Amino acid sequence: MVAAGSGFSQIKCLTEAALRLKPDQEVHLYWSAREQSEFYLTEQIEQWAKQHPNFRYHLLLEEANAEWTGRSGWIYQVLKEDFANFNQQQMFVCGSPNMVYGTLDQLAGLGLSEQNMHSDVFTYAPRG
Repeated sequence: MVAAGSGFSQIKCLTEAALRLKPDQEVHLYWSAREQSEFYLTEQIEQWAKQHPNFRYHLLLEEANAEWTGRSGWIYQVLKEDFANFNQQQMFVCGSPNMVYGTLDQLAGLGLSEQNMHSDVFTYAPRG
């Protein structure tokens, strides 16, 4: 599950459904924001982590600041650090078209394709 900014609202619904349907499956949630104040419902995310041992979440800022102790950078950079390949991964992505297509392009060399990446962007903002 990958969200940028307000794309979290869609990812939240998908995460809840995934954890309800297959509570033991491995799920990673990556959520990127510009400012730390943009993260909301973090208590809910922490609760998922407590209830589901195979659930991991990763909050990151595009650029670190003095108050931020977490990870920072572009989502695709952090994903590259955490996964060697995406051939067997199913990725759900919500964010701007630039973010979605940029993530797809940056991770294509590691096996990510439109077949294993799911986003509403492919419907409402298809590539020309």
